[in-house]
Amino acid sequence: MREICPVCQKEFEKRLKPTIYCSIKCFREWRNTLQAKAEIGRKISLAKKGVPVYARRRQVQCVCFTCQKIFYRRKGHMNRSKNVYCSALCVANFQSTLRREKAFNWKGGRNSLRQLLREMPENRQWIAQVLKNDNFVCQECGCTGGQLEAHHKIHFSALVNQFLKQYNQFSPLEDCEILVRIAINYELFWDVSNGKTLCKSCHRGAARLHVKKEL
Repeated sequence: MREICPVCQKEFEKRLKPTIYCSIKCFREWRNTLQAKAEIGRKISLAKKGVPVYARRRQVQCVCFTCQKIFYRRKGHMNRSKNVYCSALCVANFQSTLRREKAFNWKGGRNSLRQLLREMPENRQWIAQVLKNDNFVCQECGCTGGQLEAHHKIHFSALVNQFLKQYNQFSPLEDCEILVRIAINYELFWDVSNGKTLCKSCHRGAARLHVKKEL
């Protein structure tokens, strides 16, 4: 395919698709012109806005859901979610607004109460006593040592729900400290006969089985 050089107006044989100049000398002469400098500046400004020059035709314009900043992203990198974010910081800022009462799976502060109950020294003593009673042997597979855990035969979440029903005059969010003090003397939480020793893998299997039963 023959082409006419826009600098020297010489006809030449075009071998590469993006080439429109007959030689490097003509390309350098064009690059020094004002028109070339303006074109290069436009490409640089597009690149600074987040549009790579090599891929700007394959990208679509997006608006960040958090900061409303306009940016560009390749079509293949677009996910199915309606919300699009320009950075990981904007994702974190959006997720921080979905805590506590604004979260879709909010349960009235029960998760925080469960966390406090698990961090109590009485709970650590209960775990140590369960492991000691079973001689540090997994009651399912029989392995000894390693990562052993204490499993509740009556699930811990069921005990918490029963506890909250019994003391329903207190809010698990506003009266959390009062409920923790009451839980110290709540015998069902610290009943050693309700626990058994399991290794980490067996404990995972028991947790999955519990979830399936709830479903």
